[in-house]
Amino acid sequence: MEETKIKYLKLKDIIQIVLIILVVSYFLKLFAIDTLRIPTSSMEKTLLPGDLVIVNKFYYALKVPKYLPLLDIELKPIRIFSFNKPKKGDVIAFHLSSIDDSNSKTKTFVKRCIGLPGDSVIVDNVKCYLPKRTDRFDVNKANIDKLKDLIVKDGNTVDVKNDSVILINGKNVDHYVFQNNFYYFIGDNYSNSIDSRNFGPIPEKDLIGKVVLIYWSVNMDNLVKNFIHKIRWERLGILVW
Repeated sequence: MEETKIKYLKLKDIIQIVLIILVVSYFLKLFAIDTLRIPTSSMEKTLLPGDLVIVNKFYYALKVPKYLPLLDIELKPIRIFSFNKPKKGDVIAFHLSSIDDSNSKTKTFVKRCIGLPGDSVIVDNVKCYLPKRTDRFDVNKANIDKLKDLIVKDGNTVDVKNDSVILINGKNVDHYVFQNNFYYFIGDNYSNSIDSRNFGPIPEKDLIGKVVLIYWSVNMDNLVKNFIHKIRWERLGILVW
């Protein structure tokens, strides 16, 4: 009777498998999916503080991301292929950089889209036009204050001289053509949300992806001490609409 030989993986094989898993996981995070933790109540009751969600990064487009995962290295976002256009009602994750301080850390937000490119939205009696790609605006001393933030978010530098000279990326200009579509976002918890009412429209290049699923949820209330009791089992696997 022949003896059964048990083959064991060599250390080299284990290292190769681990490296392959890490590389595949990194590229999935780079182009396909991301995970985020919801820290505030701004999206109640759709999303609660302590929810961990999956973001589909290629739902709208396959593109080079704005940041390399884990390394926090900023890249120039390049759209490779488009799939779907953001719609009103979509819950979307996006980056937000301070336009006043280039050294400030970029933040990530999750909000609901209520305005599309070309729309004029009126929120709290304030009207806001959302530029669409190829929109052309004359720029002058009279309107540059309204357009400056949008032009900066579109990926440019703006310098207004005292003699009415307006420089965009160092060039004297009298008009500007937008390169991005812009969107307007509001938190579901309307009265307790920092959103486009505070920081204005968001350019398409800063969209991360569509929030699609709650995969884990933990009650952030410090009064609940037992970890098992902290887990919101009823929220696991809920699709986000």
